[in-house]
Amino acid sequence: KIQSQVDFLEKNESVGVVYSGFENGDGSTEYPNDHVRGNVLKYALSFSMSPCTNSTMLIRSHVLDKVRPLNNYPGAQDNVMKIKLANISEFDFVNDLSVIRTRIEGSLGNSMDAVNGRYRILDEFQHFYDNEPRWVEKKAKENTYWLEGQVYQSESLWSKNAIISFGKSLIISPDPGIDNVEPLFASIFGKPGWVVGTKIKDLFRN
Repeated sequence: KIQSQVDFLEKNESVGVVYSGFENGDGSTEYPNDHVRGNVLKYALSFSMSPCTNSTMLIRSHVLDKVRPLNNYPGAQDNVMKIKLANISEFDFVNDLSVIRTRIEGSLGNSMDAVNGRYRILDEFQHFYDNEPRWVEKKAKENTYWLEGQVYQSESLWSKNAIISFGKSLIISPDPGIDNVEPLFASIFGKPGWVVGTKIKDLFRN
């Protein structure tokens, strides 16, 4: 299915990166987000590029050359690449499912390394955030605190740190909603509350 992305790039010279949706290992699907196209720097900086992942991205070679070499950001390398690409090029998508994505327990993307990598991005790319609307940095911190809470929650039956992180995510959010309140409430009851909350959320989404 990569041919559809190749064809898209050939017809759209202004686009440097084209991505697609993907199928999860459990059979569920995630199609591209209509908002994540064109100038996506705000979304890249706020860690809000889902479902655009590096495994579905086709990048023009001359665009990729401009962002190399990349410093090592364990657990957050994908985020850095998207920020640097978005800073110099437009993104777009084809409404296909080009890959099957398998979630791996203990992967770097869901680890404290990923959390620390995001904190490092927030620090080292501050000059980028300074040139964007205030909500961009707030959203980045919201998503980072949320991931931090998720990692803490996964590591123990009950975690005070998870509650604190989810609370910080809710407070800093520029647009707080049920996705902020639900994990905070669930974490109060520890891992059993988190598991039940996740199942209820998935039930409503399906």
